[in-house]
Amino acid sequence: MREARELAGTVTVLGVPMRGVQILCATRSKVLASTMTDQDGQFRAVAAGAEFVVARFTEPFVGCVAQPVSEVGASVEISVERADIVRLSGHFELPAEVAFDWADLKLTPRLDVPPVVVLWELEGLREAFWSRRMVQPTFEVRVLRGTWELRAAREIDAPMALSRPVNLGVAQVTLEDGSAPAPRFGGYEFVIAEETSVTVSLQTI
Repeated sequence: MREARELAGTVTVLGVPMRGVQILCATRSKVLASTMTDQDGQFRAVAAGAEFVVARFTEPFVGCVAQPVSEVGASVEISVERADIVRLSGHFELPAEVAFDWADLKLTPRLDVPPVVVLWELEGLREAFWSRRMVQPTFEVRVLRGTWELRAAREIDAPMALSRPVNLGVAQVTLEDGSAPAPRFGGYEFVIAEETSVTVSLQTI
């Protein structure tokens, strides 16, 4: 059995200590400990056999930073610079007979660390790392550079006695250059290396 040890470090964003960032100490297959950064951007956690420290950001930008754990006693420093943050914008394209009212946009970063860590929650796994209900047909989110998975849906559970609701799912995601990522297990993965705009085409399901 590996001996538990304390992991400590600091999270800074644009050179400023960041409070309230969730920190996960994990291996490639599971989360060992979870904590939050304090008002000075510092964190401490006790874990045995941790391979990574993962910082999860949801405001004012979305993304994860995974830092390998090196030698015993070394401080884990995680920093995000302005150049690391880019804008993802886009709009929903609907069938002609459907009027837009809302759609759930879901984003998940794809890191070297597997989804079982990125999507971890105390109760189980999140469906997506970040999810928001969009009430306008356009959207804009600041994210960290990297590979991302996008999902979107408008799903309503209604009693059978009522009229069937209009449920929507993604038919295609199209990037600015006209390319369209192939669907993969219900999501669409693409690299966001600079400001990126996408068209999310929805279809009835």
